[in-house]
Amino acid sequence: MYLKNDRSHGISVSTLFNYIFLILILTQDIFVYIIRVSNINTIVAIAFILSAFCAIFTTQNYFKLLKTPPILFWAIWVIYNYINWNVKGIVNTNNLLLFKLSSFVYPIMTMCIVCFEGRKNLRRTTLVVLIALVIYILFGLLFQGNYDIYNARWEDMRRGGQLLGNLLPLTACMLTFFTVFTSSNGWIGKGWLYTLLVMSLVSIVIVATRKAFAGWAIIVIMSLFSGFNIKKPSTIFKLALLVGVIYLAYNYILEDTYLGERIMMTQAQGEQANETGVEELNYLGDRAMQYILGWELFLEHPIHGIGLQNFQVVADYPFVLHTEYMVQLCECGLIGASLYLLFMGGILAKVIKIYNNGKLFFVCLGGIMCILFLNFTAWTYKGNAYFAVGQMNTCQEI
Repeated sequence: MYLKNDRSHGISVSTLFNYIFLILILTQDIFVYIIRVSNINTIVAIAFILSAFCAIFTTQNYFKLLKTPPILFWAIWVIYNYINWNVKGIVNTNNLLLFKLSSFVYPIMTMCIVCFEGRKNLRRTTLVVLIALVIYILFGLLFQGNYDIYNARWEDMRRGGQLLGNLLPLTACMLTFFTVFTSSNGWIGKGWLYTLLVMSLVSIVIVATRKAFAGWAIIVIMSLFSGFNIKKPSTIFKLALLVGVIYLAYNYILEDTYLGERIMMTQAQGEQANETGVEELNYLGDRAMQYILGWELFLEHPIHGIGLQNFQVVADYPFVLHTEYMVQLCECGLIGASLYLLFMGGILAKVIKIYNNGKLFFVCLGGIMCILFLNFTAWTYKGNAYFAVGQMNTCQEI
């Protein structure tokens, strides 16, 4: 059963501003790190104001979505963490306004727009997001470099894409989801499907990002399962063929690419950083120390945490927390972490509701599973593309 997604064909002024904001917020890194537009933050802020203005002064106000889960849970999360962050009084940013917008405003605005416009015309809204992500990946592939934007130094020449860093392969995972989601609904052909999947994989292999490779595989494998009919005898053959192809591809990447080399060194990095004796932490690689320090700070501040993005200062650590789960526990405390669980649970509940639509169910579940996996070694609370993925499951009418 396909979605009813063509209830609105015309593009109103409000919809136009919404789409402009979506495209800008999803491609903002390109203007910052590649094109180097100095006033891009101002441009995005203006687009946000215009979109919000239209939402307030039109009859179809997408701010009404703030009253519905899972957006409601994230709205409460935003209010709580904004107050908590101010109370803690630790400032770990050079631009307070930009930090507030990117952490508290833009993600929930992205959710509201995707959900609101998706309910009017899911096909058009999905394609707008898809196009924005394609532009992002194309720029990342065309403008390669080995300059580390985070540490201001030249990196290992075996890793490309350093103009965007890990942002490129992580965004490639989100492009992968929207590609299979769009294809599953029949809105793009097989040619585009395979082209965009290969484009995403290439950007991941070039930058050699281990978590993104696993995230890409989760989405692709789940989408492949959606096409299998267990009642057909040929399914066993197809599954065997799929396993064989995956095995050969994985072995090639493991033995003949720098990505494979980095996968092999993961456990060794974990053993070096892990001083607790808990062997499971070794599989987190160089993120093991962040889990250890984050857990210690959580035990010291269990209820309210230490405040968003304050880990680097409080723990005297050179990097921000690269794990969403520790961000929620250590920086947001039990209150923030509970709201986050309610938010993710609300999204999963929406996915379960489309279980009877087997093909779409597996695709959507793959997208959420990918994000849940990436959360182990990346922070996602202010990644707008992640929130767009989540809302694809809340604006559907079967």
